[in-house]
Parts: sequence; C-alpha cells; structure tokens
Amino acid sequence: MQPEEAKVMCWDNQQAFVNATIHNQLLQNYPVNNEFSKLFFKKLIDCIESYHEIHDDFYTFLCFLMNKKSLNTFCHRHYVLNNDTRNIITIMETNNMVVNGTTGMRTWEAALTLADWALSNKDVFAHKKVVELGSGVGFTGITIAKECNLESIVLTDCHNDVLKTIKRNIKINLPKLNNSDDAQPNAVSNIVPDILIGADIVYDPSILQPLCNVIKSFFDKNDLLEVYIASMIRNVDTFNSFLEALVCDYSVSGGYDPELNQIVVCQNVSTRKGMVQGVLVHEMIHMFDYCRNELDFKNMEHLACSEIRAANLTHCSFTSAWSQGDASWSKIKKAHQDCVKTKALYSVLAVRQIGKAEAVDIIEKVFPKCYADLEPIGRRIRRNSEDMTRVLRDASYYGYD
Repeated sequence: MQPEEAKVMCWDNQQAFVNATIHNQLLQNYPVNNEFSKLFFKKLIDCIESYHEIHDDFYTFLCFLMNKKSLNTFCHRHYVLNNDTRNIITIMETNNMVVNGTTGMRTWEAALTLADWALSNKDVFAHKKVVELGSGVGFTGITIAKECNLESIVLTDCHNDVLKTIKRNIKINLPKLNNSDDAQPNAVSNIVPDILIGADIVYDPSILQPLCNVIKSFFDKNDLLEVYIASMIRNVDTFNSFLEALVCDYSVSGGYDPELNQIVVCQNVSTRKGMVQGVLVHEMIHMFDYCRNELDFKNMEHLACSEIRAANLTHCSFTSAWSQGDASWSKIKKAHQDCVKTKALYSVLAVRQIGKAEAVDIIEKVFPKCYADLEPIGRRIRRNSEDMTRVLRDASYYGYD
C-alpha cells in the first residue's frame, strides 16, 4: 500500500473495507490461504496506523487468523473479472506444484492468459460447443462458461482428484447448473465440438504425440474445428517438439482462418521457399474473398468459387498443368481450365468431407463465372514474366492503393 492510499483509509473507509472482505459472505464461505491473510492484514495495519486509528475488526480478525491452525493444503482464490468485485470466479486449489502425483491442482499462468483472451474475444465462443483438454481445477473453462454465452462446454482431465476438484468448483461458481454424474471416458469421444481449448498442456514430451492424436480425432469429426492452446514456454525444446508434432495432412499445404484473419502455412508440407510463396498467395485470394466478397466458407458454392479463383490466379501454369496431365501443346486454353478445375477439386476435397462427384458438380456449376473473375490481380500471372510488376503498377487504377 502506498502512503497516499493509507492516508485515505479513515474509519469510514476502513469500515467499507471490512464489509468487503472480513464480513463478505463469499470470503467467509470460501476462505483464502491463512498465511496469506495473516501477512496481508499485518502489512495493512502497519501502513494505516501511522495515519489513522485502526478499526477494531482488523485486530479481531488478525487474532482469529493467528489462532487458526490449517492442516489443509487447499484454500480458495477469488479472481475478479474486469475489475468488477461483483463478478468473481472462486477456485479451490493449492499452491503446491504437485499433489498426489498431478500438477492439475492449481491454476497455472497460461490458464489465466487463455481466460483473459477469451474474455476479450467473447464472440469467438458465442453459441459454440467447447471442449477443454486438461482442465485442471477448472478456472479457464468455468470463466468461459460464465462469460461467453456458450451452447455447451465439457471440462476434461485424467486424474480422479482433479475431476473431483473441478466438480466442486463448478458447484461454487455455477450453482444453478443442472449437475449430472461424471461423464464416462467414452462419452467424450462422442462429442463434436466447435472449439477445442487447452492451457498449459504442452509441458511433457511424452504426451505430445498423444495430445496431437486427440486433436486430430476431433478434427476428423469437424473439419471446421478451432483450436486455442495457451502455453507457458518453460522448455523451448519441448515446445518446438509440439510444433513439429502438429503436422498437417500431406494433402494440405496451408489454410486461411477467417475467425482470426490469419494465414497458416504447414511447415511439414511447405518445405521450400517457392511452396511457401505459393501458399501465401493462394490463401490471400481466400482472404480477399472473405473480406471483400463476403465469402461464406460453409457455403460449398462460395468455397468452390474461391478455390477456382485461387487456382486460376496463382497456379496452373503450363508446366504445372502438364505435370497434372491436363496439358498438351494442342489444347493450351482448355488445359488451363482443366488444371484449374483439378486444383480446385483437390482443394475442396481436402477441407470438406463430401463425395468427389458432388464436388465436381458444384465446381462445374460455378466455374464460368468464377473463372472469369480475376480480382484483385486483374490478370493470370505467367511465370518468368513482367506480369507481377504490371499488377503492382495498375493496382491504383482499380482502387487497391
């Protein structure tokens, strides 16, 4: 406490502080760590007594703490959301790093970071089905459940003591929730979430591959799945091993994420400079369509059209068409169109679980219009030409300053 803060702690303000802490029903029902409380009130009294008479309840409460013997390693922490003391998440946890062979009995730094990010991006989670991996004591999942207007959320962990603690913390913070019995392990495998989250789950090299397998199993059920993992990097090698384990299917070299407006490059597939450049340009066409043309990725015709445009503008040179078996010297124009259709077909099949015949029909339906749409480049880029220079020169004429 700073001197200027201590100076304003007159009797009335001390009474208000007592009402908000010592006599607070929430803190009485779920007390904080005893040693912390003793140190806090000793320091508080030392700071105030130079300026004001100390409120009687401060001494009474400190005496109570001094005489209290706490054999329990667990206590409660109260996390104030958005600086609003009426909006508090209360978590039973321990300060110990490991309890009964698990690290899941305390709230780790990454859980706080992920919850804070979620509170700043509530629209990402609104009306979504969420699964949290390695929930620990449940701070992140409970915070998102209370604040983000979800359709549903499932908190998971593998240790029985951790699961019991999660259940207790859910009852504290969501008392009106219709509590049911703990789900069985096979019940989680039947869930199809929209979002997968995890905080501080990348710390043990032995679990990295199983973790990636779990993530992939959820992607197999929902190819539009979003995954958000917050990590405290304690060991750079372990974190890099996790990134290396997050490999893409070899039919996918990258992608565009419209929710975060970012492009992802698959490091295990795009291993050369030219491939990375190709992915970036291809996905920037999708970014353009999403931002300027109101592309709906859930609409198969929209998706097919954007894939046609990306293949038309950034791929399918005569060489690439020849390598795909779509070209010959006698049918160059048709070869280019066939190459675009083939490329678009592969792209659609790689990201959507539909039959090949259905994908072909959709591509043929939208092909004439989408093949003719050359925005925002304005021309098909030929290799080893001045086309890209011309594109940059002409951009201002078409409003792309």
